[in-house]
Amino acid sequence: MVALEGPIQPGCSNTQFDETPFESVFEILDELGSGQFAVVRKVRRRSTGEEFAAKFIKKRRYATSRRGVTRANIEREVSVLRTIGGHSNVIELFEVYETPTDVILLLELVSGGELFDHVCAKECLDEAEAAAFIKQILLAIRHLHSLHIVHLDIKPENVMLKKKGDSQVKLIDFGLSRRILPGHPVKDMVGTPEFVAPEVVNYEPLTPATDMWALGVVTYILLSGGSPFLGDSRDETFCNITGVNYHFTDRYFKNTSNYAKDFISRLFVRDVAQRATVEDCLHHPWIKGPEGNGIDIRKASSITIAQIQAFKTRQKWRRALELIIVCNRATRSVRMAIRQARTLGRTIETRFDEDDLVTSAILIACEEGNLRALNQISSATKFHANICNKNKQCPIHVAAGSGHVDIVNYLHMKGADLQGRDDQGYTPMHWAARSGQANAISYLATESADVNALNYNNESPLHVATRYAQMDSMHSLLEYGASMDLQDKHGDSVLHIAAWNGYAMLMALLCSFRPSLNLTNEMLDSENEQDEDTEEGSNNSEESDTDTDIQEESTGHVCLPGSVLSSYLTDPIANPAARALYSGTGTVLESPRPRAADFVKPAGREKRQSSTSTFIAIVNDMTNVFEDRDCCAVSRNFVENSDEETALHCAASRGHIECVQSLLDAGASVDATDQVNPILIPGFHKPIFVVV
Repeated sequence: MVALEGPIQPGCSNTQFDETPFESVFEILDELGSGQFAVVRKVRRRSTGEEFAAKFIKKRRYATSRRGVTRANIEREVSVLRTIGGHSNVIELFEVYETPTDVILLLELVSGGELFDHVCAKECLDEAEAAAFIKQILLAIRHLHSLHIVHLDIKPENVMLKKKGDSQVKLIDFGLSRRILPGHPVKDMVGTPEFVAPEVVNYEPLTPATDMWALGVVTYILLSGGSPFLGDSRDETFCNITGVNYHFTDRYFKNTSNYAKDFISRLFVRDVAQRATVEDCLHHPWIKGPEGNGIDIRKASSITIAQIQAFKTRQKWRRALELIIVCNRATRSVRMAIRQARTLGRTIETRFDEDDLVTSAILIACEEGNLRALNQISSATKFHANICNKNKQCPIHVAAGSGHVDIVNYLHMKGADLQGRDDQGYTPMHWAARSGQANAISYLATESADVNALNYNNESPLHVATRYAQMDSMHSLLEYGASMDLQDKHGDSVLHIAAWNGYAMLMALLCSFRPSLNLTNEMLDSENEQDEDTEEGSNNSEESDTDTDIQEESTGHVCLPGSVLSSYLTDPIANPAARALYSGTGTVLESPRPRAADFVKPAGREKRQSSTSTFIAIVNDMTNVFEDRDCCAVSRNFVENSDEETALHCAASRGHIECVQSLLDAGASVDATDQVNPILIPGFHKPIFVVV
């Protein structure tokens, strides 16, 4: 048995699609519909304003994956659409684009809605009008079958009107369609259970007659509002189909003509060889109508619109029930964990909110990578991709933070905002960075998400990745051009964060991307205000007229613990670094009296010495920081009102020798001074500075 999957044999992937960035050509608008691995959105061509429908089909990433559509199946659908184009009752394919994650089919925009919705909006409908709609479907099927194409998913949702209020029917969705040539049988379990033919259930060869059975089901529903084979379960439905168990009950068919019943009966035939063909149907009296000036008895038989509306209502209730079942299934493990924790008298943090089952199920599915559950929820209800919980956390935040790129892509295609913020200002990029999800970062960056977006603390994703020591995230962000010069609300750059925490490997990574090594942090706003008040007061005081007078200068904070009075060596005798520094001078300094304010931040109005990274290391008695370098004491003037700490200050103050080494190797300046203004030390006239 050989299955012909269109002109391109399975396994081949030679078809080339347009790789022009889709969003550079088209503006992506509202979602029109979605399936398991595809989302259809309205798009507008930027150059002309012309509107189309774009079907985004997720590609399968690797052969063993069950997520996404295989290349062969995508190419088969494209081949089918190209083959059947040019018929007034079949949707038209115009162009095909490809991205790293999707193949995008640019299709004719069919905007009139489902045929059944159109029927429900009418006050009345006679059989002649119903037959006219069925005839258009038959013409579309005849066109397909003449080209050896079988649709295999004919159902009310796939029968659309071209425009609102128009009567022109369009057959859509050829994702399951097959090219079936005589003598080359195809077996497959495809279609929607309620509409499949007995040969599908029994896994027998598919034929053009398979479409004719489905058309019979559509006609039955259109005339009655009832579904001929639908049971209480899938198994019962399949049993009804294989047994051809249906009835023309008076409840639904009391006013239906015998012609209509005969038309349906010729389609509900178990033997495919005896089932009516498309040509048989087109010549049936119910479709043809009376010849010449004969009386059209079809107009005497009206269809009860209320029954069609009841069918649509039953569909909605069925979907609502399915939604509840799916949501309960998706949240089961989390709800069990909550119950167990309560039994033990504990509380746990989860994404489950008993007041919002649907949102909880969506977020939990995103966290667990449960794309199947998302598809089931989407089939049962049209959820907004940017739905969020009480913390403004959206599905794409959770998916990005969990590293499920396929779900990030799925949500993106459904219209999720890649720049959306939670209650802390975190974007999906921040979530991915914090959790070390480099693949998610790569996807987001490729889709033009801002790698330098700032949260409400002025932290970029690179800040967050560095703070949480996520090296993979950092590397990915840097590769996509993340800035290392951005400063958070405390003035810290990513170098400062790595230096403070002693992240040696992260520091080496950052230095390899040529950062601004002498970037200094900044004071908080409150500290700046304090500085301004101090400067105003100092302008009114008398200036010292001798070099030995201590110049009192106030700043908003103590640079680092132990670096104010200790910056000119609080206890040069007890401090081994101080002894090494002054061993050749012959001078021992008198120990100043330390005060608590010297070690508290902010210190307020204090006398202090400007510090370099080398000074900080010495006063904190961290001789190992520069143990391989010669230190000597020299006199040098400081620049007054200098900036604050560099990353080298931060690393040296904590004794993080590997970070210091990375910064020095990258060219960081040891002469950089922090913000603290200098004073003159009694007996020296000029501030002490250490040169490395």
